[in-house]
Amino acid sequence: MSFAPLKNGLSHIAAALLSLLSRLPFAFHYAASTYIIYPVLRYIVRYRLKVVRRNLRASFPERSETELRRIEHDFYRWLADLIVETIKAHTLSRRYIKEHMEWRGLDVVQQAVDEGHDIVCAYLSHFGNWEWCVGLPLQRPEIGLCQIYHPLRNKVFDQWFQRSRSRFSAVNIPMRDTLRRLVHLRRQMQESTLIGSDPATPLKGIVLGCISDQVPRQENIHLRIPFLHQDTAVFTGGERLGEKLNMAFVYAQISHDRRGHYTVTFERLLPHPDDADKDFPITRAYFRRLEADIQSHPHLWLWTHNRWKR
Repeated sequence: MSFAPLKNGLSHIAAALLSLLSRLPFAFHYAASTYIIYPVLRYIVRYRLKVVRRNLRASFPERSETELRRIEHDFYRWLADLIVETIKAHTLSRRYIKEHMEWRGLDVVQQAVDEGHDIVCAYLSHFGNWEWCVGLPLQRPEIGLCQIYHPLRNKVFDQWFQRSRSRFSAVNIPMRDTLRRLVHLRRQMQESTLIGSDPATPLKGIVLGCISDQVPRQENIHLRIPFLHQDTAVFTGGERLGEKLNMAFVYAQISHDRRGHYTVTFERLLPHPDDADKDFPITRAYFRRLEADIQSHPHLWLWTHNRWKR
């Protein structure tokens, strides 16, 4: 007997409930975050608490146990907010996302496009609220946004997240189809047939969002570097892809200004002098910047991820 129809039906019900929840006001969501989700995650379910503590101790050997507990506390607070903000992303209005996401350094992206780089690879991380970055096309209608993603096994939830992430004309690209899709999109852009958030404005450049701080599969490990005091296997796909398509590289720093307010700052990502003669210098530069952000605001990184399992 197959339970697939039942599972699929339950998934549709859950997705519909999430869509309904998304329409509730932020006051409800943040109250749920503070008084329900946070205590459940940290004290009742103890969601990946062992992984979080192991990661924090290994990453910050110089910090006291009191400091680590403070980071842990702040992390679970932020994680609870991230959950409700991800749900809300499904129905956020253009006005809201414009008022709550500030963008800096867009001139850096524009300069790269003016230099002849049709596609600009923007390195992001599981740091801050990466889900709300879908609002980028609203800032510059002539600049499009593509996002590389891993499709979820559950097709219902995969479609739900795709609808959230494709709002405001962002394009989702499955990792396995990245090169083919980008070549096709670049051809459309060069023919002035590719439009973005404004139907009257042809795209002149594309920002490719690459979240590159996950752990790669064993067969995809081409580089190991010191990162947060640990030997770390890292993704190099963004840099290799960028070389094939003549991309410029930028780092997208996400800062958490206050609850529900974020600032994304783009800066040109260039090889560090110590890495100029090494392989994958852009990837190394990205992890240097990410480590600096984590050291400054450690609670904003996704510590529940078993990052050093390989």
